[in-house]
Amino acid sequence: MIVRMSKVAVVGPRRLAGEALAAVQQLGVLHLDPEHPAIPIVPGAAAPFQVPLGGEELLSRRSSYEGLLTRINDMLECLPEVASRIPQLSPEVAIESLGAVTDRHLVHWKEWCAGSEKLREEIAQLTRRQELVNRLNGLVERNVPAGQRRFVLEVAAEQWSGLEEGVAALGPEIHLARKGIKGGAEVAVLTLPEGAQPTLIEGLLPLGMAQASRPLPLETQALRLAWEEGSRLLGDLTGRLALLEERRATFARRWRGVYLLAHDWLHAQLALLAARADLYESPLCFWLFGWLPSPELPRLREALNRHFAGQVVAVEQEIREHDLARVPIVLRNPGYFQPFELFVRLLPIPTYTSFDLTPFIAIFFPLFFGMMLGDMGYGLVLLGVSLITIAAGKRPLVRDAGKILGVCALYTVIFGLLFGELFGAVGRRFFHLPHLIDRHGSILPMFSFALTVGVIHIALGLALGMVAAFRQGEKRVGLFKLATIGFVCLVALTLLAFRVESLAMLTTPLLMVLGVLLPLLVFAGGFMAPLEVLQTIGNIVSYARIMAIGLTSVLLAYVANHLAGAVGSVWVGVLVASLLHAMNIVLGVFAPTIHSLRLHYVEFLGKFMTMGGRKFAPLGKG
Repeated sequence: MIVRMSKVAVVGPRRLAGEALAAVQQLGVLHLDPEHPAIPIVPGAAAPFQVPLGGEELLSRRSSYEGLLTRINDMLECLPEVASRIPQLSPEVAIESLGAVTDRHLVHWKEWCAGSEKLREEIAQLTRRQELVNRLNGLVERNVPAGQRRFVLEVAAEQWSGLEEGVAALGPEIHLARKGIKGGAEVAVLTLPEGAQPTLIEGLLPLGMAQASRPLPLETQALRLAWEEGSRLLGDLTGRLALLEERRATFARRWRGVYLLAHDWLHAQLALLAARADLYESPLCFWLFGWLPSPELPRLREALNRHFAGQVVAVEQEIREHDLARVPIVLRNPGYFQPFELFVRLLPIPTYTSFDLTPFIAIFFPLFFGMMLGDMGYGLVLLGVSLITIAAGKRPLVRDAGKILGVCALYTVIFGLLFGELFGAVGRRFFHLPHLIDRHGSILPMFSFALTVGVIHIALGLALGMVAAFRQGEKRVGLFKLATIGFVCLVALTLLAFRVESLAMLTTPLLMVLGVLLPLLVFAGGFMAPLEVLQTIGNIVSYARIMAIGLTSVLLAYVANHLAGAVGSVWVGVLVASLLHAMNIVLGVFAPTIHSLRLHYVEFLGKFMTMGGRKFAPLGKG
């Protein structure tokens, strides 16, 4: 839900402006609003003015902090993330210490980083060459034609044409062929006369062959020697890299905590300096304006009173109509709804006068998901996957996804009970599960059920849009949405009367009411109103995808069980059924998720949601 916000003015003596700003930053609950408010002015007093960012002292301090922060960021990028404690130093002492040694540390670190990168490149090239030698060892033929030798060259794909042209120009006695080796790589195999070898190899090097990839003779003895030499070099390089990394880790354990302390403090100070531009001052007073969640207002007042003994106060101001577009948005939902904010964060921020989509997705998304998948067996499998995801997930995003999957799995089990489905028809055949609805043989009732859900969902969206319109003073828009709700419901009742014989007598009255309601639609929505109503009816028809995707899942489960029975072998049948059911479960997760979100994003939220809100960004430590 969108949290109720309060517009606040922090007021106090001008001499306490800097301390008050630091106290507000420490609390981290106030979103500063730099727009000039209506400040009451005492007759004869000087008008308040906005504090400029300039001033030689402030600009010098800001420039110094930014320069030091840039160098510290460079250090932290190179420092390995080893465990290091934050030292018990005041930030000012840490900054003073680092100002003298950071440049020297950077010189060392640039040398260490460059050396480490060079060693890694050499190790990677040598490892690749060792793999090449190892793979070629099994491809070498022991008998080499008399007077000839063969070599392997590792050449990049874009250099093949240049190499072929160069070999052709060197004479007909040289033969070039591509040689495939295990792992999908390709190399060039050269056959050349014994006496011509040195000069010809030197002539080929400028054609693009890397110097690091020296030609390898295709002879068993030569390959063995090349392997031994490469192993020795690889061990030497690895040892040098390990020694360098140990030196880096030792340095990081000693200094990383100091740099992190300084990094956080500098961010906080720069944020504080930037926030000074949002202060308004007169010769005697200062004003600081902003927004905060209403439940946080008592905490702000208590903190200011504790720091300044009543000299600095927070005054709640009236939110006027022109303020509504500037109110920052905070979404806060209770436990069950909170994981579904994952889907809402994919959308632009709603305005303050709009609605939070989270509760509606939390209610309807699992419902649609369960209606589409609707199989007890699949639901139990997904429930197990969700529990593992929640238990093993280290990131909140992963855990939220696991919780959403768990809720959807429970709805899938519930609808599986209603449909009597357990891995398709297995439940009915072997466990005699009862069912209220047979999805496989009740296509028309399922279609009607899906459209009924669509009418309810769309009508809810229109009702929310009506409330939002009246809340914003757009009475005509609100009336149009109300008339659209009535028109859609009457159309649904009219179609029901045509199908149900006992309701046939209501057909004529319902059509008459529709005829009376149509002019009201045109009055409230203009001449384009009938087209908008038709679009709304089209949105409702889109909910037929619930029936269609559910039917697809049922048929795939039926095919899996049928093929398993037709194989003739119990074990092979179980394997075939397991693979097909696994594929159906994967499809049954992705398809309902995508189409349920589409029903919310495209058909539902457009009826009431207004985007373009501002994200709540309180003044904090950076």
